[in-house]
Amino acid sequence: MLGLLSFVWWVCMLFIIPGPPATAGLYLVGNRLAKGEHIGFDVFKEGFLTYFWRSLLVGLISVVLLFVVVTGLLFYLNPPPQFPALFTLLTVVMLYLLLAWLAMQLYLFPVLVEQKVTLGILFRNALLIAFASPLYTLTLLAMLGIFATLSVLFPILLVLVLPGLLAVVSSIAFQDRLANIRTRMPPALSPEP
Repeated sequence: MLGLLSFVWWVCMLFIIPGPPATAGLYLVGNRLAKGEHIGFDVFKEGFLTYFWRSLLVGLISVVLLFVVVTGLLFYLNPPPQFPALFTLLTVVMLYLLLAWLAMQLYLFPVLVEQKVTLGILFRNALLIAFASPLYTLTLLAMLGIFATLSVLFPILLVLVLPGLLAVVSSIAFQDRLANIRTRMPPALSPEP
């Protein structure tokens, strides 16, 4: 089922506009799998339709943030002769921002389908979860990066496995980090599960 949904996701991405809603649909499937619930095309369709407009906004904001960070990085990579140290420092800052953006992407759609919050809080929560366990997040990003690289070498993995795998692994990681955060909170501050 995940292979078919991954293929559908790629088709939606080709048409650009249905890409983010298809991502929300795939992540709702991943969310249900992470919770041990029923999955099927109906769950994908539910996520696609339920999160259509919000996922478009999340996708647009995400792309704009990526554009700003990459543009800044490219700008600071070519320092003028009078400010090489400053531009080197700003290049490092932009690299850290790019890494933060990648870490946030890992949890962004799981937060979207799990929590009914405003867009600002959605982005904040995804970033906070990423930085609550930085070693966990960086390790997961590295492992997924390796698998994504292998998927490029073997296109069948890229088309039928990678999107579904990212949705499921991100959803499981989100549930795990959320449980971890809740266990570390004092009982008076801990939200109901």
